[in-house]
Amino acid sequence: MDIFVLNQLLERVGIVDVYTFFSWTTVYNDVGSFELHCGMENFDLLLTDRIIQNPQDNRHSGLVEFINTVIDDEGIESLVIKGRMTEVLLERRVALGSYAFESIQPAEMVQKLVNDNAVSCSEVGRKVPNLALGTRAEADEGVDSYAGANELLLEEIKKICQKAMIGFNLRMDEEEKKFIFDTYKGVNRTEEKNTKTFIETHKAVDILTNGQFDRDLKGWQQIDGGTNYLGMDILSCEKGKFKKTKLKDRYKNYLDEEKTKFEWVYFYRKAGYLYQEVSLNNQHVYFLDIFCDNPTDSVLGYGFSDAEGGHTLSVGKTNGMQRFNALYVPKMSDQYQFCLAQGELPEEENIAVYTEYAAIIDLTATFGPGKEPGINWCKENIYYDNGWNYKVQIIEFVENNVPPMVLSRDRDNLLEVQYTKSITNVCNYIYVKGDGKDITISIGNETGTMRKERFLDLSGQIPSKIDDVTLPETSYIAMLESAAKAALRKMVANEVVDCELYLLSNRQFGKDFYLGDIVNCADENIGFSVNLRISSATESWDVNGYKLSVKLGEDIPDIYETMKLVTKGAK
Repeated sequence: MDIFVLNQLLERVGIVDVYTFFSWTTVYNDVGSFELHCGMENFDLLLTDRIIQNPQDNRHSGLVEFINTVIDDEGIESLVIKGRMTEVLLERRVALGSYAFESIQPAEMVQKLVNDNAVSCSEVGRKVPNLALGTRAEADEGVDSYAGANELLLEEIKKICQKAMIGFNLRMDEEEKKFIFDTYKGVNRTEEKNTKTFIETHKAVDILTNGQFDRDLKGWQQIDGGTNYLGMDILSCEKGKFKKTKLKDRYKNYLDEEKTKFEWVYFYRKAGYLYQEVSLNNQHVYFLDIFCDNPTDSVLGYGFSDAEGGHTLSVGKTNGMQRFNALYVPKMSDQYQFCLAQGELPEEENIAVYTEYAAIIDLTATFGPGKEPGINWCKENIYYDNGWNYKVQIIEFVENNVPPMVLSRDRDNLLEVQYTKSITNVCNYIYVKGDGKDITISIGNETGTMRKERFLDLSGQIPSKIDDVTLPETSYIAMLESAAKAALRKMVANEVVDCELYLLSNRQFGKDFYLGDIVNCADENIGFSVNLRISSATESWDVNGYKLSVKLGEDIPDIYETMKLVTKGAK
């Protein structure tokens, strides 16, 4: 493979066709790098700031930043050339002044920053003459808010894109002699299904689990419960799960009037279910979320019961724990029974139905009337009787037709696998400080030893004033919350898989899968199966031929890096 060398005008000035080693690492939402080992005859060609073009990658190009001459054991002198991908050119600009974006797509934010500081900036000397704006990806999590001041342009782009989980690159258009700034989004290549059910008046956002019932069943009332002849509870809790079971019972059937002779008659006791009284408003939209396992052939009712004895969700036989959810608008404002597993179990011995959790989320109370988010994973239609007051657009259920991508030695498409998991830097509760505004952001309901706290100082990091104009309090707090949630997403249990691909398999990098794609990686020998995003890929060429290695998941930060993240503030 020939390697082309270009000048700053994107004109080819030479070719490197003989080399001993060439590696090319690309990254989803960061800047990649390259390394080239070749002969001294290329010394006058491979100058700093020249462009390296890899003919097998039309989305990235490299910038020469490091030149070193080395002498091997036989006294032969050669060149080692290193650099980063041309996205590093954006590091040469500062995002001048203060800037704030409210409720817009992250890709639109970064395009505006690039445009204002490198493309259409007022100061002529700041313009990058061969830079243009390209494609704009739409983030899965929808719109966001962000503010900053006088940061390096590249660092702001990385923060926004990493937070939104979208990728970026500078794509070279050799014919037009331009670099095109693109944002893009990886494809979900797992076997999961996608849905597109949403309320038109608002984009999907994070769903808060306020109203989730205690998993110890506090506040729940038991119906038709009891014990069997062995004194065992028919309705019981095991490891925080609600268990509905039918156990074999018996009674004596006497055969004579004196009751001296009898026979045992066996039967199955009626099983119970749980309910809790809740007060609902017919002007509100509610989200119901159930996680349960019904191994029986009975159809069990979950959710709100109506006058006819029906329920919001009907759960038939499942294959293990499954999630069921729906949107619901009540017919009238009143007290309702929210039920778990209502119905008869079949005449089978010791069969059990488990409910891991049940949640009711009042979307209207959380987000405001007319601003309720849609649930992009909701598998059911919207349930309502009448009195629907919001403009609704239901998009059909859409299956993921992308062919699934599974990386596994068991499928003969991987040569080597290295799996890493760490909980060292997990944080699930964070205190946030802003410019005079202190708020608390939390994820989950952990207490005691399971609660892991951090403090995040964003004062000065996210300004509350833009050009001497104070931002509205609600807008500023939303920015602090967004930054805090982004920091929390980085401080989770990390899983990383480094793997070398078997090149004779029928899947090609760049064609069948690429940076940012979510794929499944499994290994029966180690014993794991995870769905992770392709965060980087390294291609290398040497005397042994071509090799491709990919990294799934984000790098696991060490304790020092996490301390630096929390001390400096993460945006």
